[in-house]
Amino acid sequence: MPGILSYSGIVTKTKAMRSRLLGELSFQELQMQPSVSDALAYLKRYPAYERCFEDVEEGNIHRGLIEADLSGSLYEDYSRLYRFANMAQRKFLALYFAHYEVLLLKHCIRNAYNPQGGSLALDRFQAFFKKYSGLDLLILGRCRNMRDFVEALRGTVYHSPMKRMFDSGQATLYDYESCLDLFYFQYLWRQKDRILKGNEREVITENFGYQIDLLNLQWIYRAKKYYHMDSAEIYAMLIPVSYKIREREKRLLVESESLESYMEQIQKTYYARVAKKELEEASSLEKLYDRLSEKMYAVAVRQNPYSLAPVHDYLFQKEKEIRRITTILECIRYGISPSEVAAI
Repeated sequence: MPGILSYSGIVTKTKAMRSRLLGELSFQELQMQPSVSDALAYLKRYPAYERCFEDVEEGNIHRGLIEADLSGSLYEDYSRLYRFANMAQRKFLALYFAHYEVLLLKHCIRNAYNPQGGSLALDRFQAFFKKYSGLDLLILGRCRNMRDFVEALRGTVYHSPMKRMFDSGQATLYDYESCLDLFYFQYLWRQKDRILKGNEREVITENFGYQIDLLNLQWIYRAKKYYHMDSAEIYAMLIPVSYKIREREKRLLVESESLESYMEQIQKTYYARVAKKELEEASSLEKLYDRLSEKMYAVAVRQNPYSLAPVHDYLFQKEKEIRRITTILECIRYGISPSEVAAI
């Protein structure tokens, strides 16, 4: 009863917002649009995006502005949930907000490495981040080297790990981004036990525990397939948390001699037992991550309908939708056929 009373409002709000997510038919129609302008006009038919592209002019629809407008839709949804939440629920949302900070910081790092590579319109987020965050996006967005970027983080929780990486003198773009990921998940894993209690803590521990395990599985796979990293390098990049993957299993996965033996080891894990169908159907670990994440979130919502699980699931689904829209728009921009878009 206490869970129903305290969560009925925000769960009802979340269900209403979820009904505005695009269905599969909408994605199919979107990818059939002949131009980016037509695709944006199509998206504006939907309540979640009808005000999204008001300031985008016909001759100025570059990727940075479109990404900014789509991200703005995500941030608006976050704000709606935050306004609807009670004090305990706001503590979770404040913790979750670090995820958005890390995504923006990664963009700023890439911009510092390659100032000519295009820029997300960070000024559009300044008011939003000023309300929920201690980051000054305008200053960070103007940084054109890592020394200035690290200095701009002074006074935030991100300064210390970024400064250690910078002081090493050998950090690459990949190293900085990996450092942020590691810091975020370790920070989140510690803070959840401090700010959450009872069933709320159990639900979020489960959700984040699954996410950490699945990310580690994906990172091991990518390290072996694309970067040919040795075991010591792989261990250094992993999130030092194990939820359903035992340490012995993690060791066997990291030290497997080939991708084939790695996939054989995955078949012996908890995730192969609870998601056998998803594991068989996914063509890569990247796709498997999305499928398993979807399944785990759905299970959490089903088992805990009046909890933080529906809120967490909605934010995951919304972000996934925006990534998919962004990919489709870029495919339209570069003339990739609808059949190729569908395969992405």
